[in-house]
Amino acid sequence: MNITELSDNIHCRSEMFADVVSACKSLLYHTPEAEESRKYISGRLSQYSINKYNIGYFPSNDDLHLLESMVDKKYLEQLRLTYTKRIQKRGYIEEASRGLFNSHNIIFPFIGEYGNIIALAGRTLSSDANQKELGISKYKNTFFNKSLHLFGLHIAKSAIERVNCAFVVEGQMDCISCHANGHYNTVAMTGSYLSRYQVYLLKKMADKLYLLFDNDSAGDSAFNKAYKLYSSEIKIERLKVPEEFNDIDQYLRESGECRVFDMC
Repeated sequence: MNITELSDNIHCRSEMFADVVSACKSLLYHTPEAEESRKYISGRLSQYSINKYNIGYFPSNDDLHLLESMVDKKYLEQLRLTYTKRIQKRGYIEEASRGLFNSHNIIFPFIGEYGNIIALAGRTLSSDANQKELGISKYKNTFFNKSLHLFGLHIAKSAIERVNCAFVVEGQMDCISCHANGHYNTVAMTGSYLSRYQVYLLKKMADKLYLLFDNDSAGDSAFNKAYKLYSSEIKIERLKVPEEFNDIDQYLRESGECRVFDMC
């Protein structure tokens, strides 16, 4: 595949993802099945932020027909958002649609540095205890190389260049909450560790990184790894929210403070 064909393919996938995002936004606002997701997201973000980040509702398996009535099924399967499962019944085989985000119904488009939608990410409504019981993670995404991208960078890069530093958080909701509170020089790594390429992207715009990871052992491990690998290349400092908060999203929603950002 030459460069022109690759560019066309990226643009085509972005447009297909955009159709899905548009349908999921409509489902979030207009279907009773989305009520729990609607209450969850509206309790955390303003209507402005919900619209700005194109947050939507991806139906559970039992309600996939809602999405399939709005987006061509072959596109959903091509993007690996749905698939057909053959179920053995007594005396016959039944085909049923299954969705990638069956347990992660709140979805965000993951937009690359240059404005193309490169993936979709879903967030579960399940509590931490239920996630552990079900064996699922807080976030799930369509296949892409997360180590080559930063969530929110297309919005954050001008602010990062202006103040010469960046806040790096873990998840999409953390990043969106920071932006909603005026801290636009924030990006999310959306993985379990900060990659060398992600650091390379940020080094082009800033001289210092403030890592605002979750208040747990995984957050500690992610910071320690990043500091060990990259502190000789760029200034790195960890910022922590008070211990009674799990992450920066919860801190901003419940404390009404932004003092943790005073460093930059």
